Amino acid sequence: MLLIVAGLLLLILLAVALVVSYGVDQVTRRPPPDPPATPAEFGLPFEDVTFTSRDNVTLRGYWMPPRDAAQDAAIVICPGREGSLDSDLGYASPLWAAGYGVFIFDWRAHGRSEGQAITLGVRERGDLLAAVDWLAAHGITHIGTLGLSMGAATAISAAAEDGRIMAVVADSAFAEAKTVILGGLRERYLRNRLARPLAWLVLQGIGWQAGGSIARADPLRNIGRVAPRAILLIHGARDPYVPMDSIRRLYRAAGGPKELWVVPEASHREAATLRPHEYWTRVLAFFAEWLSLETQKAPRESV
Repeated sequence: MLLIVAGLLLLILLAVALVVSYGVDQVTRRPPPDPPATPAEFGLPFEDVTFTSRDNVTLRGYWMPPRDAAQDAAIVICPGREGSLDSDLGYASPLWAAGYGVFIFDWRAHGRSEGQAITLGVRERGDLLAAVDWLAAHGITHIGTLGLSMGAATAISAAAEDGRIMAVVADSAFAEAKTVILGGLRERYLRNRLARPLAWLVLQGIGWQAGGSIARADPLRNIGRVAPRAILLIHGARDPYVPMDSIRRLYRAAGGPKELWVVPEASHREAATLRPHEYWTRVLAFFAEWLSLETQKAPRESV
């Protein structure tokens, strides 16, 4: 009898290990690239850029210099966890038309960049800070970020670490990685009580691959240190991965100036698609205010 029980326990443990291993692989593995595109397809001038992350991973992207050579403000577009930057190139056009230089690159383990493991922001922070280094070395002194999903979460944590990032727009950011992993499990696989412990185990596996705790890169832990620089959070109320309670906790943890725009009918990353005019009106007004030469502004909240 004991042998039977032990055998059953061993089978259960093996099944759990296989499920967790599969979950870790789904999150961290290099996805196939999206259909290729270049800024030229949007009528934008550009340069191919190759640079090195803080931990010596080779990264590749595009630099779209501002129309006015004297302009020293630029926006870094931080793509989501997609196949490559190509699917997010459309975000560059309104920013460039507004006069900004635009920098976009493939994260590690994406597109044309090197690396094999996605780490949900732990090592991607070094990717973004290397992009900031590149801009600073090319005379850009006013830097903002437009982050999308994982890119939004990474931008928040990177801005907390580096004061050269003066303004952050975070579209569909998660507050804690465990929430988005749990949401993904419930959306795709499990809707029962097993989802929460499995999500915890998957996070431990990702952390082991990343060489440290995933929680250290959580925006909720870091967003308070972005102040007194400005942040705009954009979120869809129907987001299946990041619940509204999570994004409101993130907003409360932020200092100021801060804004939160919730789109009731939007799911994950749908605000720009469902309300493009309002989306770009808000984003461009935000950057126009907080990437100016003024450095002292009164904290402001807006919901």
